[in-house]
Amino acid sequence: SASTGTRFFGVTKNASYLLLRRLTHRDTMYPCGSFVLLFLFFSCALGKSPLPITRFWGVNIHFTHERKPGEVQQLSRAFKTIRMDYHWSSIETKKGVYDFSAYDTLYNELSQHQIQPYWILDYSNSLYCKNGSSPHTAAQRAAFVKWVLASMQHFGGRGIIWEIWNEPNIKFWHPKPNVTQYSELALAVCTVAKAKYPSERITAPTTSEIKLDWIESVFKAGLLDYLDGVSVHPYRKFNPETVESEYVGLSALISKYSKMSPQQPIISSEWGYSPCVKPCWLPMSNMTQAKYLARMFLINSLHTSGSIFYDWKRADNWKPGDYKLGWGVVTPPYTGNVTSPWVEKLAYKAAAVLTPLLNDGTSFKKVPSVLGNNSFAIQIQQKQATVFAVWCAKHVIGDPNPDGTVCNEKIKIPTLKPLQIMSMFGKRMGTLNPTAGSVTVDVTDAPKYLFSTS
Repeated sequence: SASTGTRFFGVTKNASYLLLRRLTHRDTMYPCGSFVLLFLFFSCALGKSPLPITRFWGVNIHFTHERKPGEVQQLSRAFKTIRMDYHWSSIETKKGVYDFSAYDTLYNELSQHQIQPYWILDYSNSLYCKNGSSPHTAAQRAAFVKWVLASMQHFGGRGIIWEIWNEPNIKFWHPKPNVTQYSELALAVCTVAKAKYPSERITAPTTSEIKLDWIESVFKAGLLDYLDGVSVHPYRKFNPETVESEYVGLSALISKYSKMSPQQPIISSEWGYSPCVKPCWLPMSNMTQAKYLARMFLINSLHTSGSIFYDWKRADNWKPGDYKLGWGVVTPPYTGNVTSPWVEKLAYKAAAVLTPLLNDGTSFKKVPSVLGNNSFAIQIQQKQATVFAVWCAKHVIGDPNPDGTVCNEKIKIPTLKPLQIMSMFGKRMGTLNPTAGSVTVDVTDAPKYLFSTS
């Protein structure tokens, strides 16, 4: 049945999926793991297990077809993942009939440029839910699940990451946030989807900010057993580095409830900064937005398996004091250029330099030998090279300086080879020669990247 999963040799797919999770839990590892996996393959027809979510850096978009020729190509030079609302109401306009054509178009445009879709399963549908309410009855949940299954059948096996809802802990769950209702919906989706399409990757609970109490309530309901990643939106009114302690707390919470080994990764599936001038929520220049994007991606590389910046394009009707419409790494007007149709802001240029370095990374770690109190150094190990990202940042809440808090410090990097310096925007800045096994580099609040020259 849909609620329990198809039976194979007396074992349901649901039970087999949970058994696989239990058998790979770090506290219950069994020496016969390979035999168990073979048994699961034949006894419950699980098919392919989901591929782990590997590190990615992306951007949120709001279109299913590029608005100007070359828009997706332009996006692909800075980002290789996009996050987009996958609207229930636009796909199912007649009960039981699903029109995927808009998302087929989007998928095809993305795949031409090797961009991974990260789609948000949302929101209400007036065919089933009155007054815009979120699905919270058994019948509404069943309709939502049916739509999800049809979507996974249609797009299955294409590497899409599916996220359940967007920020249900605030206004996006109608008529008001309800953790029990959200947990019931997410569990309804996961128990059936993971039984029928186990290779599809699912993330949740996609909270606005990192709200541990709310997330723990979802975990207590049993949702974590089915997730491939724990998604959050770490928005804040201060610099990106302040998120680290919150990630530590979230990782500990996942460890407490996880039955997987390794445990589910954290996904920062939405987080950004919007330039605006006073008076606004957080005065910020375009330069600071660029610095914060780079530093956000770098900090996230240490703690998450995915980082998505908000947003792609600034609104057409934006004004300098409008924080809500100032998001975006590109902006109107239309340039007429078929490879770069939108004006590229500094944040876009910073992303275009940094994300290829991150995409080539196989491991990321902090470098301990720093001199300054506010300094950061991350070693990005690539297959054939090592890159160091260095910068400094003072933890100032509500920084009044629109160009960011200026800090000037020095960092010592251990190396036996000369290191070439590159700015946040790709400008070559000379070479540092090691002395006694290290180099000392001046750092500011704009990251620099150091490469071996041989």
